[in-house]
Amino acid sequence: MFLAMCIFICGLLRSQINIINQSLTDSSVAFFYTGVDNRIKITGMKPHADMSRISITGAGNRLEKTGLNQYIVNVTAPGTCTIFYTEYGKKIFEKDFKIERLSYPEVTIDGLRDTIISIARILANPFIKIISPGSYFRHDIRTISFRADFSREEDSTDRTDSAVIIPTPGSHFSPEQIKWIKQLKKNDAIILKESEQSSRMAAQSPFLHSGSG
Repeated sequence: MFLAMCIFICGLLRSQINIINQSLTDSSVAFFYTGVDNRIKITGMKPHADMSRISITGAGNRLEKTGLNQYIVNVTAPGTCTIFYTEYGKKIFEKDFKIERLSYPEVTIDGLRDTIISIARILANPFIKIISPGSYFRHDIRTISFRADFSREEDSTDRTDSAVIIPTPGSHFSPEQIKWIKQLKKNDAIILKESEQSSRMAAQSPFLHSGSG
Protein backbone atom coordinates (compact mmCIF):
# COMPACT_ATOMS: atom_id res chain seq x y z
CA MET A 1 0.00 0.00 0.00
CA PHE A 2 2.80 2.43 0.92
CA LEU A 3 4.64 1.72 -2.34
CA ALA A 4 1.51 2.30 -4.40
CA MET A 5 0.86 5.60 -2.63
CA CYS A 6 4.44 6.75 -3.15
CA ILE A 7 4.27 6.03 -6.86
CA PHE A 8 0.98 7.89 -7.13
CA ILE A 9 2.25 10.95 -5.27
CA CYS A 10 5.51 11.12 -7.26
CA GLY A 11 3.56 10.89 -10.48
CA LEU A 12 1.28 13.70 -9.31
CA LEU A 13 4.27 15.96 -8.59
CA ARG A 14 5.62 15.36 -12.08
CA SER A 15 2.30 16.21 -13.69
CA GLN A 16 2.10 19.53 -11.82
CA ILE A 17 5.30 20.86 -13.41
CA ASN A 18 4.82 22.57 -16.76
CA ILE A 19 7.02 24.58 -19.15
CA ILE A 20 5.24 27.38 -21.00
CA ASN A 21 7.08 28.92 -23.95
CA GLN A 22 5.95 32.53 -23.87
CA SER A 23 7.80 33.37 -27.12
CA LEU A 24 5.49 31.26 -29.28
CA THR A 25 2.08 31.93 -30.80
CA ASP A 26 1.16 28.44 -29.52
CA SER A 27 2.77 27.98 -26.10
CA SER A 28 1.84 24.28 -25.99
CA VAL A 29 4.30 23.21 -28.72
CA ALA A 30 7.84 22.19 -27.76
CA PHE A 31 10.03 24.36 -30.01
CA PHE A 32 13.07 26.56 -29.46
CA TYR A 33 14.58 28.78 -32.16
CA THR A 34 18.20 29.72 -32.77
CA GLY A 35 19.41 33.31 -32.72
CA VAL A 36 16.67 34.67 -30.43
CA ASP A 37 15.70 34.70 -26.75
CA ASN A 38 13.19 31.91 -26.08
CA ARG A 39 11.29 33.07 -23.00
CA ILE A 40 9.80 30.31 -20.85
CA LYS A 41 7.91 30.06 -17.60
CA ILE A 42 8.14 26.94 -15.43
CA THR A 43 5.23 26.30 -13.10
CA GLY A 44 4.83 23.75 -10.30
CA MET A 45 8.36 23.95 -8.89
CA LYS A 46 9.12 24.17 -5.18
CA PRO A 47 10.01 27.75 -4.17
CA HIS A 48 13.26 26.85 -2.38
CA ALA A 49 16.14 27.51 -4.79
CA ASP A 50 18.70 25.65 -2.64
CA MET A 51 16.94 22.33 -3.20
CA SER A 52 15.96 22.60 -6.86
CA ARG A 53 17.86 23.08 -10.12
CA ILE A 54 16.96 23.71 -13.79
CA SER A 55 19.38 22.64 -16.53
CA ILE A 56 19.48 22.19 -20.30
CA THR A 57 21.36 19.74 -22.51
CA GLY A 58 23.30 20.53 -25.69
CA ALA A 59 26.70 22.09 -26.34
CA GLY A 60 26.46 25.89 -26.22
CA ASN A 61 22.81 25.92 -25.14
CA ARG A 62 22.14 28.26 -22.25
CA LEU A 63 19.37 28.78 -19.71
CA GLU A 64 19.29 31.99 -17.67
CA LYS A 65 16.90 32.90 -14.87
CA THR A 66 15.32 36.35 -15.34
CA GLY A 67 12.65 36.35 -12.61
CA LEU A 68 10.42 34.16 -10.47
CA ASN A 69 10.03 30.95 -12.52
CA GLN A 70 11.01 32.96 -15.62
CA TYR A 71 13.93 31.92 -17.85
CA ILE A 72 15.52 32.75 -21.19
CA VAL A 73 16.74 29.84 -23.30
CA ASN A 74 19.36 30.39 -26.01
CA VAL A 75 20.12 27.52 -28.37
CA THR A 76 22.93 27.31 -30.91
CA ALA A 77 22.05 24.81 -33.65
CA PRO A 78 19.06 22.85 -35.04
CA GLY A 79 18.42 19.50 -33.36
CA THR A 80 16.95 18.63 -29.97
CA CYS A 81 17.57 19.48 -26.34
CA THR A 82 16.10 18.56 -22.97
CA ILE A 83 15.28 20.68 -19.95
CA PHE A 84 15.65 18.94 -16.59
CA TYR A 85 14.23 19.86 -13.20
CA THR A 86 15.89 18.23 -10.16
CA GLU A 87 15.36 18.39 -6.40
CA TYR A 88 18.15 17.34 -4.05
CA GLY A 89 19.96 15.89 -7.07
CA LYS A 90 17.01 13.69 -8.04
CA LYS A 91 15.41 14.15 -11.45
CA ILE A 92 11.77 15.15 -11.02
CA PHE A 93 10.83 16.34 -14.50
CA GLU A 94 12.22 16.51 -18.03
CA LYS A 95 10.91 17.77 -21.35
CA ASP A 96 12.32 17.45 -24.85
CA PHE A 97 12.33 20.37 -27.29
CA LYS A 98 12.94 20.52 -31.02
CA ILE A 99 15.37 23.24 -32.11
CA GLU A 100 14.89 24.95 -35.46
CA ARG A 101 16.59 27.79 -37.27
CA LEU A 102 14.36 30.87 -37.35
CA SER A 103 13.51 32.13 -40.84
CA TYR A 104 14.13 35.79 -41.73
CA PRO A 105 11.26 38.10 -40.67
CA GLU A 106 8.90 39.29 -43.41
CA VAL A 107 6.06 41.76 -43.77
CA THR A 108 2.51 40.38 -43.97
CA ILE A 109 -1.04 41.65 -44.22
CA ASP A 110 -3.43 39.40 -42.29
CA GLY A 111 -0.74 36.70 -42.37
CA LEU A 112 -0.36 36.85 -46.18
CA ARG A 113 2.77 37.76 -48.15
CA ASP A 114 3.74 37.90 -51.83
CA THR A 115 0.27 36.96 -52.97
CA ILE A 116 -3.12 38.06 -54.26
CA ILE A 117 -5.32 39.70 -51.66
CA SER A 118 -8.73 41.36 -51.83
CA ILE A 119 -9.35 45.01 -51.02
CA ALA A 120 -11.94 43.95 -48.44
CA ARG A 121 -9.39 41.82 -46.62
CA ILE A 122 -6.89 44.69 -46.47
CA LEU A 123 -9.54 47.10 -45.19
CA ALA A 124 -10.61 44.57 -42.54
CA ASN A 125 -6.98 44.23 -41.40
CA PRO A 126 -5.42 47.65 -42.18
CA PHE A 127 -2.00 47.03 -40.65
CA ILE A 128 1.20 45.13 -41.30
CA LYS A 129 2.65 42.43 -39.10
CA ILE A 130 6.15 40.99 -38.98
CA ILE A 131 6.42 37.18 -38.88
CA SER A 132 9.01 34.49 -39.52
CA PRO A 133 7.29 32.21 -42.06
CA GLY A 134 6.91 28.57 -41.07
CA SER A 135 7.56 29.19 -37.38
CA TYR A 136 5.61 29.61 -34.16
CA PHE A 137 7.88 32.41 -32.95
CA ARG A 138 6.16 35.55 -31.70
CA HIS A 139 8.26 38.54 -32.76
CA ASP A 140 8.54 41.54 -30.49
CA ILE A 141 9.68 43.68 -33.42
CA ARG A 142 8.01 47.09 -33.26
CA THR A 143 7.35 48.74 -36.62
CA ILE A 144 8.37 52.40 -36.48
CA SER A 145 7.38 53.24 -40.06
CA PHE A 146 6.81 51.67 -43.46
CA ARG A 147 6.34 52.75 -47.05
CA ALA A 148 3.54 51.64 -49.36
CA ASP A 149 4.11 51.97 -53.11
CA PHE A 150 0.88 51.88 -55.15
CA SER A 151 1.35 50.81 -58.76
CA ARG A 152 -1.39 50.59 -61.38
CA GLU A 153 -1.01 47.94 -64.07
CA GLU A 154 -2.12 50.35 -66.82
CA ASP A 155 0.39 53.08 -65.90
CA SER A 156 3.62 51.43 -66.97
CA THR A 157 5.33 48.13 -67.60
CA ASP A 158 7.84 49.19 -64.96
CA ARG A 159 5.91 49.33 -61.71
CA THR A 160 8.73 50.95 -59.76
CA ASP A 161 8.88 53.92 -62.13
CA SER A 162 5.15 54.65 -61.98
CA ALA A 163 4.47 53.85 -58.33
CA VAL A 164 2.84 56.38 -55.99
CA ILE A 165 4.88 56.33 -52.79
CA ILE A 166 3.17 57.02 -49.45
CA PRO A 167 5.12 56.61 -46.18
CA THR A 168 3.44 56.33 -42.79
CA PRO A 169 4.55 56.03 -39.17
CA GLY A 170 3.66 52.96 -37.14
CA SER A 171 2.25 49.68 -38.45
CA HIS A 172 -1.26 50.78 -39.54
CA PHE A 173 -2.16 52.09 -42.99
CA SER A 174 -2.67 55.85 -42.94
CA PRO A 175 -5.94 57.50 -44.12
CA GLU A 176 -4.17 58.50 -47.34
CA GLN A 177 -3.01 54.93 -47.93
CA ILE A 178 -6.52 53.63 -47.24
CA LYS A 179 -7.85 56.06 -49.84
CA TRP A 180 -5.47 54.66 -52.45
CA ILE A 181 -6.26 51.06 -51.47
CA LYS A 182 -9.97 51.67 -52.14
CA GLN A 183 -9.14 52.97 -55.64
CA LEU A 184 -7.01 50.01 -56.72
CA LYS A 185 -8.19 47.68 -59.44
CA LYS A 186 -7.47 44.10 -60.43
CA ASN A 187 -3.73 43.38 -60.97
CA ASP A 188 -2.63 46.70 -59.46
CA ALA A 189 0.10 46.25 -56.89
CA ILE A 190 0.95 47.37 -53.38
CA ILE A 191 4.62 47.07 -52.50
CA LEU A 192 5.50 47.40 -48.83
CA LYS A 193 9.16 48.13 -48.27
CA GLU A 194 11.83 49.96 -46.38
CA SER A 195 10.09 49.07 -43.14
CA GLU A 196 11.89 50.53 -40.17
CA GLN A 197 11.74 48.40 -37.05
CA SER A 198 13.22 48.69 -33.61
CA SER A 199 15.49 45.74 -34.36
CA ARG A 200 16.77 47.53 -37.50
CA MET A 201 15.87 44.57 -39.71
CA ALA A 202 14.61 45.50 -43.16
CA ALA A 203 11.66 43.75 -44.73
CA GLN A 204 10.05 43.93 -48.13
CA SER A 205 6.97 42.20 -49.44
CA PRO A 206 4.92 42.95 -52.58
CA PHE A 207 1.19 42.30 -52.73
CA LEU A 208 -1.08 41.93 -55.73
CA HIS A 209 -4.72 42.33 -54.88
CA SER A 210 -7.69 40.85 -56.70
CA GLY A 211 -9.73 44.06 -56.75
CA SER A 212 -12.85 42.20 -55.71
CA GLY A 213 -14.62 43.02 -52.50
